[in-house]
Amino acid sequence: MAIWALLAGLLVVIPITAIVGGLISEGVKTWTRHREEMARIRASATSGLGETAQSQFELLRNELMALRDTTTQYDMSVEKSLEEIRHRLTTLESRSGHMHKPQVAPETATAIVTPGARSARGS
Repeated sequence: MAIWALLAGLLVVIPITAIVGGLISEGVKTWTRHREEMARIRASATSGLGETAQSQFELLRNELMALRDTTTQYDMSVEKSLEEIRHRLTTLESRSGHMHKPQVAPETATAIVTPGARSARGS
């Protein structure tokens, strides 16, 4: 009798196990499909952002190169102007026979004492 009760119990448990197993299997398949779809969406969004970012980097790189060229040209222009001014000053000094003497600031002029001269303070 015990064997018949065991067999009767198995006849009930086996179909229940099959139904639950089928439901779990379908749930796992759906979840896996969902995860694959999400990964595909993320990959396409990331690759699109990567292309956009790459084009933006390229634009910035070109702008930086143009700015560098402009700065170099400006620097060269300023340097050329300074050289022309130095040349004119040298030419004027040589024509007049006077060399350019540096100016002394007024607050330091009283502190300079030449040998044999009295200071402005009367010492």
